[in-house]
Amino acid sequence: MKDLVLLAVDWQNVVNAIPSLCWGVIGLVALVFLLKHIVKPCIQNRFARKMKTKSFEQEKYWNLIAKVNVASDETLQNEINELKQKTEKLGKDKSSIEDTYNSKIALLEHDIELYKKIIDGLSIILNSANSKTKK
Repeated sequence: MKDLVLLAVDWQNVVNAIPSLCWGVIGLVALVFLLKHIVKPCIQNRFARKMKTKSFEQEKYWNLIAKVNVASDETLQNEINELKQKTEKLGKDKSSIEDTYNSKIALLEHDIELYKKIIDGLSIILNSANSKTKK
């Protein structure tokens, strides 16, 4: 009875589908091979490269920190004292320069007044000489 059922089934559709099934199996095998041997190592290598890059950046950062000399409170206080001394010295220099500047301005004003008197005196003499020559 089983033989009769098997003979009654149309097997032509199954026979026609065998090449497509074979290509499907070949595609699945190729996909598994591709994922297992090519994509998986690439993903793992990408992660390893990413970690190497991060560790390299971290090493550069620590190397930079090691090179930087961190100043202690004493050195900072010394630098503050030095800067205060320099500002005091510059303030003294500024006041002495202002004093000499003011004294030079006073001398120049005195000279200008003197020159004005001389010019006024000469203009009076010239005016009187001109008035005598016109007569």
